[in-house]
Amino acid sequence: TAWHVRVWGDVGAPTVQDMGLLLKPDDGDTEPPPATQVPGQTLLLDAKFASATQFKLCSLAPDHLYTVTLRARNCAGVWGAWVAPRAVRTLKPLQLNHAGFGENFVKLYWYRDAPDTDPAHGEGHDEEALGKLRQKGRGGVYVHEGTPIESYVMSVTLADGGSKEIRLNASDMPATRYTLEGLGSDLQYCVQLCVCYGDEEMGPWCEVPLHFVTMNLLDLAVTYIGEDFISVQWHRKPNTPPSDPNVIRKPSGEGQGHEYQLSLVTEDGSGLATDQPLRELTIAHDTDFRVGDLQPDTLYCIAIREHHSDARQWGAWCGKLRCQTMARMATSILDIQETAVKLRWDRLPAFQVEADVALVKKEAAVTSYQFRVRELREVLRGQRQTPEEAEVQLVRRAGDRPGEGYQVEPASLGNGDITWPPHDAAPTTAEDEGKLEYDDSQELYQCDLQLSADQVEMQVEGLQPNKFYSLQVRTETTGGEWGLWSFDCYVLTMDTIKVTVPLIAEDRLTLQWARPAPRLHHGLRHVHVADLSLQEYQLSVEGVGHSLKLLQNFQPDTTIFSLEKLNHDQVHAIAVRSKDTWGRWSLWSPRIEVVTPKSLRLWPGKVTEHFLEAHWAREPQDPTEYPHTPGVPLLFSGNLIAEYRLQARQVANNTEILDIVLSGTQKSLVLNALQPNTQYSFIIQARVDGAEWGLWAKPTNMTTMPRLDLCVDTVGENYMRLKWWRDMPDIYELMEKERATERVQQGVVPEEVTLPRVYCTPDTKIDHYEVLVDNPEG
Repeated sequence: TAWHVRVWGDVGAPTVQDMGLLLKPDDGDTEPPPATQVPGQTLLLDAKFASATQFKLCSLAPDHLYTVTLRARNCAGVWGAWVAPRAVRTLKPLQLNHAGFGENFVKLYWYRDAPDTDPAHGEGHDEEALGKLRQKGRGGVYVHEGTPIESYVMSVTLADGGSKEIRLNASDMPATRYTLEGLGSDLQYCVQLCVCYGDEEMGPWCEVPLHFVTMNLLDLAVTYIGEDFISVQWHRKPNTPPSDPNVIRKPSGEGQGHEYQLSLVTEDGSGLATDQPLRELTIAHDTDFRVGDLQPDTLYCIAIREHHSDARQWGAWCGKLRCQTMARMATSILDIQETAVKLRWDRLPAFQVEADVALVKKEAAVTSYQFRVRELREVLRGQRQTPEEAEVQLVRRAGDRPGEGYQVEPASLGNGDITWPPHDAAPTTAEDEGKLEYDDSQELYQCDLQLSADQVEMQVEGLQPNKFYSLQVRTETTGGEWGLWSFDCYVLTMDTIKVTVPLIAEDRLTLQWARPAPRLHHGLRHVHVADLSLQEYQLSVEGVGHSLKLLQNFQPDTTIFSLEKLNHDQVHAIAVRSKDTWGRWSLWSPRIEVVTPKSLRLWPGKVTEHFLEAHWAREPQDPTEYPHTPGVPLLFSGNLIAEYRLQARQVANNTEILDIVLSGTQKSLVLNALQPNTQYSFIIQARVDGAEWGLWAKPTNMTTMPRLDLCVDTVGENYMRLKWWRDMPDIYELMEKERATERVQQGVVPEEVTLPRVYCTPDTKIDHYEVLVDNPEG
């Protein structure tokens, strides 16, 4: 009908739970309790109760030995004998520790060794290996077979009093470890842990609560911002000193032995992430870093975190600074000449970020500029595209004077490394000109110049006319960092004036000049070209080997001029230049040297007593005959003769016998009904297409043949021997001497050959003679 329990031990104040109705101690039982068998133990509990078949002893101390005995009372009210005392040791308390912590987390692990009375307690083991296993949650929590663990209860308390409990299901935890996340940085926490055995049967809190201070955040600072880089540095903020010196704190060192990760997220003007991929850079041992290969004029959000090697976990992202990289440099063309280009450079306007987006302003200061000019090589790569296929846009400079109308306009990209001065390129032939294409990936030369930070414009000298150039500039900023090259600014230098000579006559030249229109480049869509306003042209004509000298100015709308009153068979050097409305003279056009034709020459063909044949032609011109400047084109007349005008006079009485205009294709004329042994003078002039009559040729005298001289050499009874001859007219003496000399030089006849008895001009051949004998006596 009742139970009587007695508990001995060395510590604690045990109580009985679920024992039913308690009985009064003075129930008439006078039997003394049995003595304990364990030295040093005292009676801690002596209680009687009814209506219970099992009970629970509570408020015992962990890892202590207790002795329990029990007796029962029967229905007659008589107490029975005490059962043999039984010694029971309570389980050891949980041991809670950490494997590492950071700014926002702590890695916890716990274990419980077997009681000292357990046979496994005394087995030898490696303390170091056991410690590593415990950090991994594999150190083991001893569980009594009668008290399986249902869950763990974790209590997290802030130093300011705030707390929360976390229940961890034991069946879901293969290892006795747990990472507590979501903590605040630089805050003191107290963590306790106990076991729940089911039915809210809770064990005591761990023996020693874990007191620690989370690490403070990394302090991220931006040192410099460039076009394609951001330089950052960082350090760990120190912890606020806790009031309790025993609170666990982690050393806050940086640099060697530490590993960090930088995060870069591209954002738009409103601060929202774009679809650009996230960049994460892992950095070892350093506390400052230059993030390169960025895009200019782009908004980036930068954060940093540290890898806590003890916890094998990344810490919290710190910083989260927004920076806008500097805009790229751009060049603007102010003026284009034949051998020079004037340009200015500036930074492109940055895109606008919304006002509520906070930016770190640490733009690097410009310490110098580097300027680069490259000539684009023109290579033969098959048939050149037509302008319609090329779709090239010519961008002309705006403004009334050089330097005005400044406008930054980016073009396509391009790069290359070449040397200065330029190498001599192979000359382009006329056949190649129609096959030229252009490739902006090959450079003929490059000129790099280092300029001071206060120079923002310059004039590039020493260029070649009518060449494509790429101009670029970049900045050197604080710390010696070079920015990006500006976009290629493509320029076509102004071509020189070209002079043509559509008419070359004996006494005049027709000159025509013009500056060729800008040519196209099939690979470029934005090309800056010159757009000049002219004031006048200046023509220079100098005689080569004679004293002619002419310097004459023309209005800008005059591009053709007829140079008259010249002499035949002379060389004239010609060049033209222009002056713009700002008073600047251009280069002289490429010098050309023009040779006026030789005069026409007349000579006799067939000549008899009553007719003669006149021939004419212009003597050929040999370039080696004339004074000439090496490398300068020497031009001869290629104009076709439209008409000839031939005049003939009888020399004795100065009587004109002929004045006729002949076709330009006719080269000879026969005159009949002339008088024997009579001298005639011929002159001739020519007119080429599109011109007036040229100079008269020098008069050429021709003489008809005298009559044959006849004499009777011998007279017989019935025969006569006749002789006839004709002497050479004096006018042909020079011609015959030249002819004889020429034949001797050719080795045709011996030197002693004399003229025939009956003289004929070289083109006249005697077919036969006719002798008329008349007998006057019938």
